[in-house]
Amino acid sequence: MYSILFIYLILGIVGSLVLGAAITSTRGWRWIRFVFTSITVFALGWILWYGNYRLSATEAFHEDSPDGRFRVVVYRLPNESMTPGSGGDAPAIVKLFDSSGHLLEQRDLFMIQLAQIEWSTDSVMINDIYWELDGR
Repeated sequence: MYSILFIYLILGIVGSLVLGAAITSTRGWRWIRFVFTSITVFALGWILWYGNYRLSATEAFHEDSPDGRFRVVVYRLPNESMTPGSGGDAPAIVKLFDSSGHLLEQRDLFMIQLAQIEWSTDSVMINDIYWELDGR
C-alpha cells in the first residue's frame, strides 16, 4: 500500500514542479496543476496519517511458545469509530519474535478477538495465519 502512495506522491510532486515551472498562468493548465498538487497533498496526508495510526498500536497481550524460543505479541490498533461494547472488534497487528527479540513475522488481523494462538512443535497458528518455526 505504501508503494502505491509513494508513486502518487512522487508523481504529484514532479508534476506540480514541472507544470509550475513550465506554465506560469495559462488558464487551461491551472486545473492540471491543481490536480497534481491535490494528488501530492492527499498522498502525503495519507502516508502521515497511516504511519501515525500504526505507530499508535498498544500491546494487548502476548504468549510465549511452550519451549520459550518464540513469542507472539498482539497489538491493538486504535479504532475511533467503535460503539460501547465493541472493544473486541478493534483491528490488530500480530507479530512473531524470537527469544532475543528479533521480529520474524508480522500480519494484520481484522479483529483483535480473532487472535486465538495455537502452538505446535514446529509452527504457530493464529486463526488463518500459519507460521512455520522450523529452522529459525
